[in-house]
Amino acid sequence: MQASKNQQVLVSTQSDVLLAEPGIDGTEVLMLTPTKAGTEVKLASDIDDVHILLKTGFTAGEVVFSGYSEQLSLLE
Repeated sequence: MQASKNQQVLVSTQSDVLLAEPGIDGTEVLMLTPTKAGTEVKLASDIDDVHILLKTGFTAGEVVFSGYSEQLSLLE
């Protein structure tokens, strides 16, 4: 099967196993956060705390499913 250059695949998941894949970085993960005004969508790598953790070697799954405050405290 040959991949088309004109198509894109979008996967929605809550699987930490999928996001633990080292080949998936924060520039490929959108984080959806419910707010009173609606849903806020950000690239994981655009969130300062997440960006710091990804640069230190955490996988996207380790960061986004943890709430990331626990990992940040380990860096202090």
